[in-house]
Amino acid sequence: MTLGIRLLSLSFAARNRYRKRARSTSPLKAGFTPFREWDARMRTPLRAAALAVALLMFPCASPADTLSAGGMRGIPIMVEPQVLFHTLASDFFAQPDGTIYVQTGDIPAMWLRDAAAQTLPYVRLARDRPLLRRWIRAVIAREARNIAIDPYANAFRSNYHVWERKWELDSLAYPVVLAWAYVDAIGDRSVFTPRFHGALARIVATYECEHRHDRCSRYHPPVPLSAGADDVRANGMIWSAFRASDDPTRYGYNIPEEMFAVTALRDLAALAVDGYGDRALAQRAATLADGATYAIAHAGIVEDVACGGLVYAYEIDGRGRFVFFDDANLPSLLGAPLTQYPALDAEVYQRTRACVLSRNDIYYYTGRVARGIGSPHTPKGFVWPLALIARALTSTDHVEILQQLQALADSVGRDHLVHESFDPNDPTHFTRAEFGWANAMYAELLFRTAADFPPQRLIAPSAMMVGSLVQRTIAVVDPATALENRGTLLAAFDRALPRIARSRDASRASKRSRLREKADRNRHLPSRRSRLKRKTGYARALPRRWMVGRDRASAPSRHRGRRSWCGRCPGCRGTC
Repeated sequence: MTLGIRLLSLSFAARNRYRKRARSTSPLKAGFTPFREWDARMRTPLRAAALAVALLMFPCASPADTLSAGGMRGIPIMVEPQVLFHTLASDFFAQPDGTIYVQTGDIPAMWLRDAAAQTLPYVRLARDRPLLRRWIRAVIAREARNIAIDPYANAFRSNYHVWERKWELDSLAYPVVLAWAYVDAIGDRSVFTPRFHGALARIVATYECEHRHDRCSRYHPPVPLSAGADDVRANGMIWSAFRASDDPTRYGYNIPEEMFAVTALRDLAALAVDGYGDRALAQRAATLADGATYAIAHAGIVEDVACGGLVYAYEIDGRGRFVFFDDANLPSLLGAPLTQYPALDAEVYQRTRACVLSRNDIYYYTGRVARGIGSPHTPKGFVWPLALIARALTSTDHVEILQQLQALADSVGRDHLVHESFDPNDPTHFTRAEFGWANAMYAELLFRTAADFPPQRLIAPSAMMVGSLVQRTIAVVDPATALENRGTLLAAFDRALPRIARSRDASRASKRSRLREKADRNRHLPSRRSRLKRKTGYARALPRRWMVGRDRASAPSRHRGRRSWCGRCPGCRGTC
């Protein structure tokens, strides 16, 4: 009865909304009844309810529409949906090679982790949208190319040059999870290309090497690591030099990253068998996953008196030393259920969750507007919206979820974008005005809590162990409101989708990156010497700054054997 009354009220609201736009060009699909005929049929209550459902399933929402998550013993939350998919419209760039370069917001680089995380929330919407499916496949292909270039690099530029080479365990896990989730949800087998197969093999080989870090690894970090980060004892886990926040680890085995790596390895084994029939690769991945799962259960769970019992450590070294705190970046201890780790102990996790959301975590901060977890990556005292989102997604209390939604609504700026971090006492002080990963996770939060979408499956149910904590998120609205919000979100998404097709090449995304790439192309042959070469047929000696420490063989091929090699240039050995 309540649902029927709600549908009737929505039908009359939809009729009034449609009446205001009747004289303008209607965005509804062809075949809908004209306004006058439609208005006459509204006199029948049952037909009104049916038309309300139709309008909610195929809404003609405008940019002024809002979502409502109130009315359930909490604070009403109003969200403008046109900014939810900002990252999809502003950070995805189609490339000439058929791939899509995903920029992480205001930094002109593509992180393997961020690119997959910015794409995952929209996999659930791809079944009925061929253009979106093509883009997701293009992102997967781009990540496979990046991994083939350097599996230890975590970020790349639009021209495939390495932007940053910080070995993070989760950087190779995210692309695998994205590919598995897409194949599982859509059933599209076109992602199984030879290049993707090579990327999967490269991931397993890299994991196997860092599994035997002391005997195999040749990785040299770009910044010095702590003494305990490199001094680890093999126990079945996979060594990582940096956390998900791009900060160096204190100890080399990061438990949240290990959990996510297990999920990715289970997915990789399934992809190797289903896509390529490569059972040898699948067996290698399963062996790594089994070893990490055993090590997490026996060495990753520690006794902490302040927390009141057994909890998951944040980092360990395999020699008995550990550190307990949490970082806002995902994967994290708070967001462990979001990794869908197949052997997550429910009791230990709940105790860990309660402990990291207290003063026992050195990065837990409170303020007038919000309270949550920060990171050593940002100023002390700043709270990360990613941590607020993870807290809401892992909660089963709708009041707690509404509190996080209110804190997020208070933290956004005038552009309504989610920032990297902010001051919980004054949200006008923040870092990174445009953070694509956080904005995508905010859309994921509203998908689940305000529109009652189910969680995106990241691992096969058959891989889950008996008694493992299963990820769930409760909706904070009644079913009718969830249906209305779902229609509004889908309408906003369909408005944002075509903008990606009109996006320019990623090399034009930033004026600074364009100038840098131009300098890289012309650094060996400045314009003055280029004109001289066209006139005389040869170029003069290379500038000293390009020849110091170089010999004749290392010079550009166009200068070898030319008259430019004389005794004056530092690289000349008297052979000119």
